Amino acid sequence: MAQAADLGRPAPEVPSAVVMAPMANYRNWTGLYVGGNFGGQWATFDGRLSETGSSVIGGLQLGYNLQQDAIVVGVEGDVALTHASVSDPTAIGRVNVLSTIRGRVGFAIDRFLPYGTLGVGLTSATLETPVSRERKLLTGLVVGGGLEYALAPNWSVRGEYLFVAGPKREFTPVDSLGVDGHLVRGGVNYKF
Repeated sequence: MAQAADLGRPAPEVPSAVVMAPMANYRNWTGLYVGGNFGGQWATFDGRLSETGSSVIGGLQLGYNLQQDAIVVGVEGDVALTHASVSDPTAIGRVNVLSTIRGRVGFAIDRFLPYGTLGVGLTSATLETPVSRERKLLTGLVVGGGLEYALAPNWSVRGEYLFVAGPKREFTPVDSLGVDGHLVRGGVNYKF
């Protein structure tokens, strides 16, 4: 019920919508980073040798991320040493070095960064026979994904899976070799 004292006062404003502040991320993923990785590789050889060999793999990575809201895009290069090999009585096939150059796209969820990755893989493969020893660089597609977790503003750990396709390449007039690799590895990064 309105009273005479209320007649000169304007009605109180009622907000039409409640505006919430965006959720702050613990981590800003933008910046240059460097790190190391360690894991396992399963390499399937095709051609003269058709078997699967496995090896421990370890190396270094360097990359740069750019974050816009929750979307993180970046580029990363890595190089790793491995010693996956297979043999038969007349030949030995080895993978010595594996390197990738990849784009990454992820979605930042507080300290977590799930991501997908796509790029090019370079595999140094060797084929030894009783009469020759040839080393070739196999170039192929790399696809995979992973999850990175920020331990602190500059430190993160991650796990990832990569599939590296190394198409068959001629080593000698009668021998060819291709190597497809599955990599599962963990790593640690420091962001500058």
